[in-house]
Amino acid sequence: MFPVYGVILFVAALFQHINVAIPPLWDRALGWVLITPAMHQVHHSAQVAHYNRNFGNVLSVWDRLFGTLLVPGPAEQQQIVCGLAGIGPGGWLGSWRLPFVMRRPPLIATIELREPR
Repeated sequence: MFPVYGVILFVAALFQHINVAIPPLWDRALGWVLITPAMHQVHHSAQVAHYNRNFGNVLSVWDRLFGTLLVPGPAEQQQIVCGLAGIGPGGWLGSWRLPFVMRRPPLIATIELREPR
């Protein structure tokens, strides 16, 4: 059963990451069941208002159920900026190289520990 889910997940990931505008009617219709590219783009957004949104892999029902679904309108979708500020991978090859050359402090060093109240 896992190989079947793996194939479905792979096809869904390809669909979600295409850089093609889907007609709004199709996007709305598919979005009732599947995670569409517009929905998934919110997941990669650098805007604070989009944090903790659209976690679903294949089905949009999970985000609907847990209240994390955000369906951007056409105007909002045009304003979405993906990625992190200050990190420019330098094209397709640079994005593959990025994990090996990126230098930053470990995440644990940036967390401020607080006393419990």
